[in-house]
Amino acid sequence: ANLLDLVDASARPGGIVATLDPHASMDRRSVRDYCERRRLGPQDTRKLLTWAVASERCLRFEAHELRALLGAAGLASIELERRMAGLVWFARGRKPAGP
Repeated sequence: ANLLDLVDASARPGGIVATLDPHASMDRRSVRDYCERRRLGPQDTRKLLTWAVASERCLRFEAHELRALLGAAGLASIELERRMAGLVWFARGRKPAGP
């Protein structure tokens, strides 16, 4: 399934869709540094490092790329915020109301 299919299936018209996506700067080293600074435990560190490895192999986003992807999925009023010391995007968009 692609993002458009997920938005169509899971969000009602007028509803909000929120995502958490890796920023272009996310990699194993930056995540490891983040975990050390935050004194995260081994289990949380392992989970975040796994996400970093996956993001290095797939997609990491600059603002314009993520905004375009969410817009192509039919979302409007898109808001992007960087979280976790800038390593991830918290994105929100509204599925337009039906006709």
